[in-house]
Amino acid sequence: VVLIGDQNRENRETIERFGHVRVIGEIPKLPNLHRTALMQVFMNHFDRAAFAQ
Repeated sequence: VVLIGDQNRENRETIERFGHVRVIGEIPKLPNLHRTALMQVFMNHFDRAAFAQ
């Protein structure tokens, strides 16, 4: 699961616990949506190891 929006630790923990899923990334609000911004989000906010499985 990927979360989008402002970070909220309690929401993340609740989704993982009751949804029986793992959050592998979070996408913050982006002022401009473009390739560089998305690459930075991936590098800084995603568990890249989750994509190696």
